[in-house]
Amino acid sequence: MNARVSGPAKFDLLTLIPTSVEQRLKSYGFTQGSIIDAIREYKKQNDTIDANLFVAFAVNQFTSSSIVPHLWSPFEPTTRYLKRMSVTDELFERCLSSFRGKKLSFKPESLDSCFVQYCLNAHRNEQQANLSKSRTTIPDQWRPSDQVITKITTLLGIWSEREWDIAEYRLYWIEAGGKKDNWDVHFSSFMRKKYGLNESLSARNQ
Repeated sequence: MNARVSGPAKFDLLTLIPTSVEQRLKSYGFTQGSIIDAIREYKKQNDTIDANLFVAFAVNQFTSSSIVPHLWSPFEPTTRYLKRMSVTDELFERCLSSFRGKKLSFKPESLDSCFVQYCLNAHRNEQQANLSKSRTTIPDQWRPSDQVITKITTLLGIWSEREWDIAEYRLYWIEAGGKKDNWDVHFSSFMRKKYGLNESLSARNQ
């Protein structure tokens, strides 16, 4: 923690926070006076000052109730958490750029928590969009792969007796027009349900 030059009593409050915290708040648009006010209010509720908690408190209490500061950034633990949740650097930067200056419909208790939810929603939407792109309608002449044929033959016996199942399955999905990202997997599931197949039966037939 860095001490600064002495002055009137109220300015001594600035010695209670690191210089880096003061600079960070000023980058959010805080004045020296508003930082001192924030310290005074924070001390009414806390005996000691935790830098991270104080910044969150100051931003929550002394900025607009609905506007994210244009130079706001999440704390490092928040960034690490989002990386663990598979949020890519590219998506993180896009979200941060659009989150800054955003007019919120409510006053969040923590901008970091709000940002986490904002990023995770964007991540989920991106995954759903990618999944939709990978889905296709079933080809007119679709047939299961050799691997699927081998597996089902092991479970049910002679494969030629399953040709009707393929025709039934293919015709249904051609008419239905549904899209899947993996027709082999979906066909295997269809056969298991139709014939009541399970893993124990698979193990007995191997």
